[in-house]
Amino acid sequence: MNKPFFLFLLISCFLAIFPIDSVFADNTKCKLTIQEIRSSLEEKKIYIKSVTFRLNSSSPYRNANQEVIFVLSGGRFENQKSLDFLNSRKLQLDIASQVVEVCDPVVRVVFGLDHSDFTNGYSYHKGMGVRKDECSEYQPRGNNYLNWGEERCL
Repeated sequence: MNKPFFLFLLISCFLAIFPIDSVFADNTKCKLTIQEIRSSLEEKKIYIKSVTFRLNSSSPYRNANQEVIFVLSGGRFENQKSLDFLNSRKLQLDIASQVVEVCDPVVRVVFGLDHSDFTNGYSYHKGMGVRKDECSEYQPRGNNYLNWGEERCL
């Protein structure tokens, strides 16, 4: 059997057994923290549809390049509670700071509303902690590259 094919097969089997989320968040304390956050929000009738860990290639930090995305349910009855949460920058900042502190190597946390473009991002900045991402206007004919700590504004 050829070596590259065997390696590919081995990696594929590993990823089939361990979903990407569990590979990136293989930290018991992190998983417990995420579950506590989810439970706390659900007690306030803010329902989380999904929590996803993914790589963020624009991270300026060599060994910390992951982000966590919380997608809130945006159904007819949950919508107002989710919108109230998304307008509460202090609560989001507290949660994002907690996640970045506990879930190494996470450096960015995003909160979004299901079936919408409504998102708020919070990024870690060395020496300054976690901060709300700055609004960057979309320029259809210009440079659409976002710097670290920026997000698209609609």
